[in-house]
Amino acid sequence: MSASPLSPADQTHAEANQWTQHGIRLLEQGDRDSLLEARLCFEQAIALREELPLESNVWFRWGLTAGWMNRADALTRLGGAERLTDALQSYDIAIAHLHRLPLDTDPLFRWRLGLAWMNRGHVERTIGGHRAGEKALSCIDTALQVMGGSEN
Repeated sequence: MSASPLSPADQTHAEANQWTQHGIRLLEQGDRDSLLEARLCFEQAIALREELPLESNVWFRWGLTAGWMNRADALTRLGGAERLTDALQSYDIAIAHLHRLPLDTDPLFRWRLGLAWMNRGHVERTIGGHRAGEKALSCIDTALQVMGGSEN
């Protein structure tokens, strides 16, 4: 028996996964050029996934959150005030999408939400400035609440 053909949405999801995996390989290299290219890969994956019917398949939204979080990671590693601010915005978008997942149906959903809050706290601390420590600790507190079962 042959496998049934993928739906157009599943094909798009698979293509976005390829972009994400390529971006992760580049992210792991860590040099500036690789990080810049990784960011572009994650942005391509995001653009593809934003066209998917996110309400019909939780894994489409799950993949979209990975794109936003990986984009934020690349921006954080690149550094600079503008990129760090952009990283915070990427984490905020990922967090908003994660809240739309059924957090109590799969521990991975809650885990990724907690991770997004922890990473956001790291960026707040890296940015520095007035109240940076307080902002970072607030994010970590939220991550702990999320992982403990509260949905902040």
